[in-house]
This record gives sequence, structure tokens and C-alpha cells, in this order.
Amino acid sequence: SGCAAVSNDGLETVIRKHGMFLRVLEMFGCFNLSPRGLKSVANNCVNLITLNLGQCYKVCCLETLIVFNTRFTYIAFDLKQLFE
Repeated sequence: SGCAAVSNDGLETVIRKHGMFLRVLEMFGCFNLSPRGLKSVANNCVNLITLNLGQCYKVCCLETLIVFNTRFTYIAFDLKQLFE
């Protein structure tokens, strides 16, 4: 993916329109995604089962688990972040 140019605003615009249809969301490398964008995903992507947040450095793994209440089958993070 490597979507470094994707902002929270851009993500929220797409998610509001298409979020209910998403089952897999690859956000790997979206450096500008913050907790605000993550909350938008949680609120609008009710059918999401897989989320890849690798190299989304503004979002931490614990925060993600809390926001989504661990409803996913698969969540990927940058492994370095898990141990810092």
C-alpha cells in the first residue's frame, strides 16, 4: 500500500461512503493516520474483519484493540511498535 499521502480527512471521506462494505482494509504505510482516523474506521466499517496498520506510527496497537474491542479476525501492526 504505502499510502503516505492519505490523511484522516481523506480516509474519513472514503470510509463514510464505502465503509459499510469493507471486510479488509490495508492501511500499511499510512504514516498520517492518527487515532481520529482509526475511530472513523471503527465507527463506519462494521463488517471489517481484517485491518493492516503496519507502519502507521501515529496509531498504537493497544489503542486499536480498545477502539475496535478486538472484533477482528486479523490485525497487523509493525512488530517494532509492539516492543517499544
